[in-house]
Amino acid sequence: MTLKPISRDSMLIRRAQTIEQQRKDQIKGTVATIYHNAVRVAENTENSKYLYQLPETHRSQHAESEFHRANMTELLNEVRSLFPGCSVEHTIMVTAQDGQTYDVSKIDEKLKPFIMQQRRMECIVVDWS
Repeated sequence: MTLKPISRDSMLIRRAQTIEQQRKDQIKGTVATIYHNAVRVAENTENSKYLYQLPETHRSQHAESEFHRANMTELLNEVRSLFPGCSVEHTIMVTAQDGQTYDVSKIDEKLKPFIMQQRRMECIVVDWS
Protein backbone atom coordinates (compact mmCIF):
# COMPACT_ATOMS: atom_id res chain seq x y z
CA MET A 1 0.00 0.00 0.00
CA THR A 2 1.33 3.36 -0.99
CA LEU A 3 1.10 6.04 1.65
CA LYS A 4 0.08 9.44 0.39
CA PRO A 5 0.78 12.74 2.08
CA ILE A 6 -2.07 14.51 3.88
CA SER A 7 -1.86 18.25 4.48
CA ARG A 8 -2.34 19.89 7.84
CA ASP A 9 -5.62 21.43 6.63
CA SER A 10 -6.90 18.03 5.53
CA MET A 11 -5.96 16.55 8.89
CA LEU A 12 -7.87 19.29 10.70
CA ILE A 13 -11.12 18.68 8.83
CA ARG A 14 -11.06 14.87 8.69
CA ARG A 15 -13.11 14.36 11.87
CA ALA A 16 -15.74 16.87 10.78
CA GLN A 17 -15.98 15.13 7.40
CA THR A 18 -16.40 11.75 9.08
CA ILE A 19 -19.13 13.04 11.41
CA GLU A 20 -20.97 14.67 8.50
CA GLN A 21 -20.80 11.46 6.45
CA GLN A 22 -22.18 9.47 9.40
CA ARG A 23 -25.04 11.98 9.73
CA LYS A 24 -25.86 11.69 6.03
CA ASP A 25 -25.74 7.90 6.21
CA GLN A 26 -28.10 7.87 9.19
CA ILE A 27 -30.53 10.18 7.38
CA LYS A 28 -30.35 7.96 4.30
CA GLY A 29 -31.04 4.87 6.43
CA THR A 30 -34.02 6.48 8.18
CA VAL A 31 -35.49 7.70 4.89
CA ALA A 32 -35.05 4.22 3.37
CA THR A 33 -36.86 2.65 6.34
CA ILE A 34 -39.76 5.09 6.01
CA TYR A 35 -39.93 4.57 2.25
CA HIS A 36 -39.92 0.77 2.32
CA ASN A 37 -42.40 0.53 5.19
CA ALA A 38 -44.81 3.05 3.63
CA VAL A 39 -44.73 1.17 0.32
CA ARG A 40 -45.30 -2.12 2.17
CA VAL A 41 -48.33 -0.65 3.98
CA ALA A 42 -49.75 0.63 0.67
CA GLU A 43 -49.28 -2.76 -1.00
CA ASN A 44 -50.49 -4.99 1.82
CA THR A 45 -53.17 -3.12 3.79
CA GLU A 46 -56.23 -0.95 3.34
CA ASN A 47 -54.51 1.85 5.28
CA SER A 48 -53.75 5.10 3.49
CA LYS A 49 -51.07 6.33 5.86
CA TYR A 50 -47.87 5.10 7.44
CA LEU A 51 -46.64 6.21 10.85
CA TYR A 52 -42.90 6.14 11.48
CA GLN A 53 -42.54 6.39 15.22
CA LEU A 54 -39.48 8.33 16.35
CA PRO A 55 -37.43 6.56 18.99
CA GLU A 56 -38.79 7.40 22.41
CA THR A 57 -36.69 9.58 24.65
CA HIS A 58 -35.47 6.90 27.03
CA ARG A 59 -31.89 6.93 28.21
CA SER A 60 -30.91 4.12 25.87
CA GLN A 61 -32.31 5.85 22.79
CA HIS A 62 -31.82 9.51 23.74
CA ALA A 63 -29.08 10.17 21.15
CA GLU A 64 -31.15 8.60 18.38
CA SER A 65 -34.30 10.57 19.24
CA GLU A 66 -32.27 13.79 19.42
CA PHE A 67 -30.75 12.97 16.01
CA HIS A 68 -34.22 12.75 14.47
CA ARG A 69 -35.31 16.05 15.98
CA ALA A 70 -32.10 17.86 15.01
CA ASN A 71 -32.38 16.63 11.41
CA MET A 72 -36.17 16.72 11.04
CA THR A 73 -36.25 19.29 8.22
CA GLU A 74 -33.86 17.26 6.10
CA LEU A 75 -35.67 13.99 6.89
CA LEU A 76 -39.04 15.47 5.91
CA ASN A 77 -37.65 17.01 2.71
CA GLU A 78 -36.08 13.71 1.65
CA VAL A 79 -39.26 11.73 2.34
CA ARG A 80 -41.43 14.35 0.61
CA SER A 81 -39.26 14.09 -2.49
CA LEU A 82 -39.96 10.33 -2.61
CA PHE A 83 -43.75 10.68 -2.21
CA PRO A 84 -44.89 13.57 -4.43
CA GLY A 85 -48.54 14.44 -3.87
CA CYS A 86 -48.58 12.81 -0.45
CA SER A 87 -48.69 14.62 2.86
CA VAL A 88 -45.53 14.08 4.91
CA GLU A 89 -45.63 15.67 8.37
CA HIS A 90 -43.93 15.51 11.76
CA THR A 91 -46.61 15.30 14.42
CA ILE A 92 -47.64 13.95 17.81
CA MET A 93 -50.08 11.04 17.63
CA VAL A 94 -52.08 9.50 20.46
CA THR A 95 -53.67 6.10 20.74
CA ALA A 96 -57.09 6.46 22.31
CA GLN A 97 -59.10 3.93 24.32
CA ASP A 98 -60.87 2.84 21.13
CA GLY A 99 -57.49 1.67 19.75
CA GLN A 100 -57.47 4.31 17.00
CA THR A 101 -54.53 6.65 16.46
CA TYR A 102 -55.21 10.38 16.25
CA ASP A 103 -53.14 13.43 15.33
CA VAL A 104 -53.12 15.68 18.41
CA SER A 105 -53.24 18.84 16.28
CA LYS A 106 -56.52 17.70 14.70
CA ILE A 107 -58.40 16.64 17.83
CA ASP A 108 -61.34 18.80 18.89
CA GLU A 109 -60.50 20.61 22.13
CA LYS A 110 -63.59 19.13 23.81
CA LEU A 111 -62.42 15.59 23.11
CA LYS A 112 -58.78 16.04 24.17
CA PRO A 113 -59.33 15.23 27.87
CA PHE A 114 -60.70 11.81 26.91
CA ILE A 115 -58.17 10.96 24.22
CA MET A 116 -55.03 12.55 25.63
CA GLN A 117 -54.87 10.15 28.57
CA GLN A 118 -53.51 7.40 26.38
CA ARG A 119 -50.11 6.70 24.76
CA ARG A 120 -48.39 9.58 22.91
CA MET A 121 -45.98 9.03 20.01
CA GLU A 122 -43.87 11.44 18.03
CA CYS A 123 -44.14 10.41 14.38
CA ILE A 124 -43.40 11.18 10.78
CA VAL A 125 -46.65 10.50 8.93
CA VAL A 126 -46.84 9.68 5.23
CA ASP A 127 -50.47 10.09 4.13
CA TRP A 128 -51.60 9.22 0.60
CA SER A 129 -55.37 9.45 1.21
